[in-house]
Amino acid sequence: MCSITGQIQGLEISMHTIVESGPDKSEAVLKALEEHNIAFRQCLKVCTSALAETARGTGTTIKYAEALNEAKQLIGVIGKVDPGGETAIVEVMIAKDRAVQYGGSISSDVALAVLNAPSRSDSGNN
Repeated sequence: MCSITGQIQGLEISMHTIVESGPDKSEAVLKALEEHNIAFRQCLKVCTSALAETARGTGTTIKYAEALNEAKQLIGVIGKVDPGGETAIVEVMIAKDRAVQYGGSISSDVALAVLNAPSRSDSGNN
């Protein structure tokens, strides 16, 4: 967006320079610059509103998650994970005893691997 803003400023400077150079300059140049200026301003509005939408973020906030004993807990967006898609914020995660927690955006494959992995007690690490 900075480049669009810079291009708008450049067009405005060019327009002022042409106007100050005298009436012998072509009106067509001024009209073309004004049309470019309008187009850049429209692009800037579209980009600004699109950026505002993405900055809001979509998703869920989990205040507190606790796993006990030998639990395996997945917290967040699980399944089809797309860049820029739904998000999950976990404020507090507590795993007690031999529990294991995973938080964030977790694809289906990773989720299944975590859930199917042997627990700590199954691997002989008592």
